[in-house]
Amino acid sequence: MRKLRVVVCGTHFGKVYLKGIEYLNERYELVGIVARGSRQAQKCAQKYNVPLITKVEELEEKDVDLACVVIRSAIIGGAGTDLGINILKRGISVLQEQPVHFEDYVKCLKVAKDNNCLYSFNGFYSNLNISKCFIEAAKKISAKSQINYIDAACSVHVLFPLIELIGKALEGFGSYRFERIEANCQEYFTEIRGEIKRIPFSLKVINKMNASDPDNGMEMIHKLSIGGDAGTLVMTDTNGMVVWNPRMKIPHDADGVLDMSGNDKEAKMPVSEILYPYVSQNYKEMYEKTWPQGIGNSLNDFTEEIVEEDKRVTLQRMQFQMEVCKVWGIIGELIGPAQNITDCIITRTINEY
Repeated sequence: MRKLRVVVCGTHFGKVYLKGIEYLNERYELVGIVARGSRQAQKCAQKYNVPLITKVEELEEKDVDLACVVIRSAIIGGAGTDLGINILKRGISVLQEQPVHFEDYVKCLKVAKDNNCLYSFNGFYSNLNISKCFIEAAKKISAKSQINYIDAACSVHVLFPLIELIGKALEGFGSYRFERIEANCQEYFTEIRGEIKRIPFSLKVINKMNASDPDNGMEMIHKLSIGGDAGTLVMTDTNGMVVWNPRMKIPHDADGVLDMSGNDKEAKMPVSEILYPYVSQNYKEMYEKTWPQGIGNSLNDFTEEIVEEDKRVTLQRMQFQMEVCKVWGIIGELIGPAQNITDCIITRTINEY
């Protein structure tokens, strides 16, 4: 099978896509970078020895199989959605970096259908290896037991991918309802409660953002717990671990006394099972390895649709992604605009305190 020819639009977060494509060079061929022509874009084009394309009109369907649009979408004030639509009109499939508004998503699907190509957003974080581990474990648990609750937290910057991650873990959203919990005292989090698939759901969001530097300032990424009838599945952080904590059960002896020195199954059960271990890395290593691996996972999932042309799989994915956009929009309205913060961002190791 020939390599799939890919262009990357944007060279800020787009650098992660470029690295992901580089790691999978046996499957993908980078054939160009689409940008306005900044020094940063010129450097990237030189580094990867590909043309710097400054006009969409230079892209031809016969030369490109997929365009990765890694420019802020319309909902957050960027030109990414318009660029994606113009590329779709040329018959080239598009993978667009999140977030995407529901109406924009539907518009892109229509343009893609009219031009015989495919469109998808990339939720990114749900395709990291740690998230894929959490999702598979959640499916395994729900197949054999009841899910009792979902408890989640994140910074507003990454609310969209958290919604996608939850939806994947539950294999869809089913029916849902949400409400904002108004506190009688000052709180740091904005809290949402409700139900997804009739499962109690709670979400805490740090709804603060530096408008002049929206790429920075996240105080947390994602924390997620799914409680089942036999224990709790926990993702400690998107950069942390996935842990299964079985319910504690202390048997009673013949006299009705708690038997903590027994030799039965419950006594020998591990207190915690680490399903995805913590990976010791610095941020540079995360940007250059962990994140590009996630991009590779996203590319592989989407391009499988392009190659296989399985309309059933594509329809299921589109329906799911529409629900992600809907749920994100509903919760976004409930939490309201982010509080603009201008504080200097401080970062330290624990030993620096």
